[in-house]
Amino acid sequence: MPRGNASKRFSPEIPSLGALHDFQKDFLPFYAILTLMEVTLALSGDIPVFRLSGRLDATTSPVLEERIKPLLEAQGKKLVFDCGGLTYVSSAGLRVFLSCQRHLSAQGGGVAFSSLSAPVRDLFQLAGLVDLFVIESTAEEAAARLG
Repeated sequence: MPRGNASKRFSPEIPSLGALHDFQKDFLPFYAILTLMEVTLALSGDIPVFRLSGRLDATTSPVLEERIKPLLEAQGKKLVFDCGGLTYVSSAGLRVFLSCQRHLSAQGGGVAFSSLSAPVRDLFQLAGLVDLFVIESTAEEAAARLG
């Protein structure tokens, strides 16, 4: 049985990372399937670079979409995903990548990837995405390829 008042802490909405941390700390044995992804934003020149780590799945892809949305609505036409820390990408994660590519290519831009981890590289090859995206070993090289 969970410690404390579980009904006060559970919310069907996507909680903040702080709330997730508190939830994990108190209820980790009962919520062990929680998947987290860390998203950090940097710049390579004037091109945004999203550094992703963890799992990009149906639970975490809405978080990434919300982080990307302001950049897609702004004037930016280029975006780099540094995937060195990603351990898993589901079809929901692939949908985020493909949606970004479709949106940005319609504006004359594009999406590039760097530092693909082995599982992510294997997935891109199986899905036939290697020829669709710019893929480089570093974020700087990927940003340079986007021009």
